Amino acid sequence: MEGAIMQQATFFDTEWRESPNPHQGARLYYSGANRPYDAHGLIRAGVAVGVAAPELGKETARLLVDYTRVGGQVFVDSGAFPSSRKGQELDFRQQVFPVYKRLLDAGAIADNVLLVAPDYVGNQARSRSLLAEHQNAVRRLLARGASVMIPLQKGLIPTAWLWREAVAMFGADGLVAGIPSRDAAFSVEDLQQFLHSACPARLHMLGLGADKARLLPSLALVAQMAPNTLVSYDAPPESEHISVPEGGLPNVSMPWCRPKAVGSERRRLPRLG
Repeated sequence: MEGAIMQQATFFDTEWRESPNPHQGARLYYSGANRPYDAHGLIRAGVAVGVAAPELGKETARLLVDYTRVGGQVFVDSGAFPSSRKGQELDFRQQVFPVYKRLLDAGAIADNVLLVAPDYVGNQARSRSLLAEHQNAVRRLLARGASVMIPLQKGLIPTAWLWREAVAMFGADGLVAGIPSRDAAFSVEDLQQFLHSACPARLHMLGLGADKARLLPSLALVAQMAPNTLVSYDAPPESEHISVPEGGLPNVSMPWCRPKAVGSERRRLPRLG
């Protein structure tokens, strides 16, 4: 099957700044490819593909594993968003981490895979507890070379502190800052405040492609404040064609973010629950 995929694929998004995607050179993952038919179509187009772990079947998983072997980029969401909307919490130990493990065990190229750490959308305290509870599972994924996104839920603790806490827990290698962009979403001002205090090497805007009004201003903000940060976002295929909002892009007069040593912040974070 790998050879067939190599014949079908027309473009692999390996050079972010040279991407044909016009939106600030960011990587766009086309989400909702859980069915084999949908995944096959996106793979033929050679674009980055997004799926949800709880809905990922064996046939689609095989396609994605082979795709990563020829340079294809794959984003596997935890599926926490729809569960949180229903007031439910995923069983990450049973529904999510086994899916991640199966993909890697089947031979997916870890460097081409982006996975999402446990969280509860809109609940910062519970998200921190879940991350602490599953930290060993996250470490195992990072040790295998996968990139792991840490969704930064807003709440009493500044999101920049949450990011530093995650870096202190896991190290910076392979970590991706996850910016919620639907329920409990970051505003452009929230993103500006985060970038003023934190400088992640990679940043992913969860679901932002579905919000045409905030996409380009957010990407422009990151390009100005953190030009060395690699940015990605996800969107359903129908959201590809996005026009510049009325009034154009913002002109942000803010300093570019600079890396800060973990621990340079003297104030103490609340203990993990």
